Amino acid sequence: MGRLGIPYLVIPGNHDLRASMHQAFEGLTPATSEEINWVKSYPDLDIIGLDTIIPGQGGGRLSPSALAFLEQALASNSDKPALIAMHHPPFASGIQFMDAIGLEGAEEMAQILENSKREMRIICGHLHNSIVSTIGGVTVLSSPATASSFPTDHRSDAPVGFTQDPGGYMLHEWNNGFRSSYLSLSPQSIVHPF
Repeated sequence: MGRLGIPYLVIPGNHDLRASMHQAFEGLTPATSEEINWVKSYPDLDIIGLDTIIPGQGGGRLSPSALAFLEQALASNSDKPALIAMHHPPFASGIQFMDAIGLEGAEEMAQILENSKREMRIICGHLHNSIVSTIGGVTVLSSPATASSFPTDHRSDAPVGFTQDPGGYMLHEWNNGFRSSYLSLSPQSIVHPF
């Protein structure tokens, strides 16, 4: 990523190790903090990164310290919008095997969001799918994965596994309002003029 020459921010996912992330990325959080929670303030908005991993497990958790961090981050600079980034989605996706390793603390997060007057959007991953939902009155977008996909199958007996169908990623922009775009990794077809 360093070779790209563009700024980037990172949050841990369920396959990441905090110690390895601290070694790979300087200055993630204060050395005294185990969790990787941070705020990056820009003139027009704040980006808040939340650590949702449970070491050694696939599921996620917003710990009491992560929830307190979020509440404090939203209370400061309350006149600016906030983009909240986290790995585990704070909503049920309908994909049974993913919901089984969902996020603890989502109800507490919803209350914090409802109490804030800031304009917000939440972005997350984990589901390997593009899904739009809400929590605490805030829009949440999960991004597809660049490597694999999970079939969106809401049946209780849906097969557990992944496909190698082309995934994608999302581009999030702020320009007096949030705009999020899905970008596919599949080969682009020819554009036909109207």
